Amino acid sequence: MKPHNLPTRLKVFGGCALAIAAVWLCVRLAFFATSRALRNTDETVTLDSNRHTTAISPPVISSQPLPAADRDLEVIGDHIAAAIVYLNRGRRETALRALDQAQTIARRAMSRQPITEKVNERLKLTLREMEQARGAIARGRLSAAALTLRKLTRQLDANAL
Repeated sequence: MKPHNLPTRLKVFGGCALAIAAVWLCVRLAFFATSRALRNTDETVTLDSNRHTTAISPPVISSQPLPAADRDLEVIGDHIAAAIVYLNRGRRETALRALDQAQTIARRAMSRQPITEKVNERLKLTLREMEQARGAIARGRLSAAALTLRKLTRQLDANAL
């Protein structure tokens, strides 16, 4: 190594080290400023002056027993949920099989003698909505069919309560 190149190399090395230190310092300052700004946020909540603040009362627990679950509706709901999952995965034929199983159970439940009018109406609704979903699947509209089935499950859950 030649002695006259040493000062030039030291200047280059020193310049690089200085640039790296400057970048590091800028990053640290930016991080510090950002974290400081996030910590000092104030939130203002404006309340209606006519509204009195009261403590939230605890939920009321009823002593009445829960309504008995209809086993057929539960199984139908399970098959509908499986069909939704299969539709979301693009598995059209498997979703149709799950719908077939749900429809078979619904028809069998409707043919039984001791059935209430409320359950009968829910089963009719279920069959009608499943036929709409089946039509959407046949047209290749898997997301629309899944949406129809999700709506059906919400309706069944709402009517079960």
